[in-house]
Amino acid sequence: MTDPELMAVTTGVASTLIAEMVRGGAVRARAALVGVFRRAPQQQEGALLALARGDADALAQALAVYAGQDSEALERLRAMAAVGPTIQVQRNEGSETFIGGDVIGNVTINGG
Repeated sequence: MTDPELMAVTTGVASTLIAEMVRGGAVRARAALVGVFRRAPQQQEGALLALARGDADALAQALAVYAGQDSEALERLRAMAAVGPTIQVQRNEGSETFIGGDVIGNVTINGG
């Protein structure tokens, strides 16, 4: 894999993990990252810190360095990049509002 390809894969994975964390999936994002760095706990710490800070550049760089050293990590990253992010949509078609959802129908506000 050439350097531009490696950076494309690692940047995509870093962005996806940070997006997952922002959406409230911090546990899933952390677990995915720990799975990549199975054999390199010393490098894992820096990657987890970049994830927690939401620093996509630092996370992509950490992933690229490690993927350059471990072909299995590179294959895990390729698999993660191929799957892409999951988008969830919540709709509300009743009379009450769900947090973060669309409202189609009636909304009643009762003063108290």
